[in-house]
Amino acid sequence: MLFLFSFFFVVATKFSSAQNRAEPEKWLRIERQIRLDSNLISLSREVESIRVEADNLGNDVDHARTLYYQMLIKDKRTEDTLYFKNSAFIDSVLMSSTAPKALKVMMHVLQAKRLMSFDRKYLHFRRDKYETRNDPHNYAALRASALDSVIKGHFENALSEKGHRIKPNRNLLWLTDHDDVFLFDPSLTDIVWVGLIDYSLQKNIALAISADKVRALLGQPSDLFLRAIDSLASLNTPQYATILYYKKWLASSKNDGKKQAFIETLLRKYVFLSQQNDSTVQLAYKNYLQTCVNSPVDMVKAHGVYQLCLLLYKEGLLYESTRDVKYKGRMKEALML
Repeated sequence: MLFLFSFFFVVATKFSSAQNRAEPEKWLRIERQIRLDSNLISLSREVESIRVEADNLGNDVDHARTLYYQMLIKDKRTEDTLYFKNSAFIDSVLMSSTAPKALKVMMHVLQAKRLMSFDRKYLHFRRDKYETRNDPHNYAALRASALDSVIKGHFENALSEKGHRIKPNRNLLWLTDHDDVFLFDPSLTDIVWVGLIDYSLQKNIALAISADKVRALLGQPSDLFLRAIDSLASLNTPQYATILYYKKWLASSKNDGKKQAFIETLLRKYVFLSQQNDSTVQLAYKNYLQTCVNSPVDMVKAHGVYQLCLLLYKEGLLYESTRDVKYKGRMKEALML
């Protein structure tokens, strides 16, 4: 999982009737029915009626969401080789000269995710059986490097599409596989950056930083830490791609200091995980988390408390298994937080 810290995250609040005509409970029920393969034919009709209403109201978020759910329903009801046929609507929207900009942004995100899923999915048939030779884009025929370029291209196009009027809100969380990241109302841009970071992490390219360097970074105040991150990002190599995406995400949030502070906690966690088995790095990270616990920014504090609880809990388990006195009392410390 990309970010395991959402103990304090409470999914969702009211949905604005102007932006989302379907109630949150209805979306949850639809998702549950898809997951359980329950009454998919009638569900498809229901989702289509929501799509028509959303289209009439000019509600791009609901419109995109219903298209996505219809795709998932088709995936459940059809043969595996129709994977790209079931998502052909995405390119149709993207090639349309009349499609709203916000809808196109969401389609770029969905296409990137669709291709990412294909890249790692188990194929029940030969790869060539998934090809769509009569379509403009025959994704199944692409080699790994070409598919990688297309995925990045869709994320980049989503970032470059300007002029839409979708404000940050929790109704966008269906677009991401990592809604636990968002202790704030995400914008479409936030969704895209998390998608890029997720894609970068899936490649399992190790962050090339020594334990000594990681320990030093974690001990630095925010300004010096971010300056060091800028230097690493400027190297522009695969080992630092995730660092670069974090840097750009931070830059895109320059007008929201609280969100920037929270994103920095995620970046520091990423740096820590690269050398998490080093005891001196663990200590440096615990010291940093303690500063988060005392932060005036609620979501930074929530991150600090949860991550520190995790570390103390793991050490408490070590005491139970080894009876090493240096781990004694860690469970109690976690509870006291």
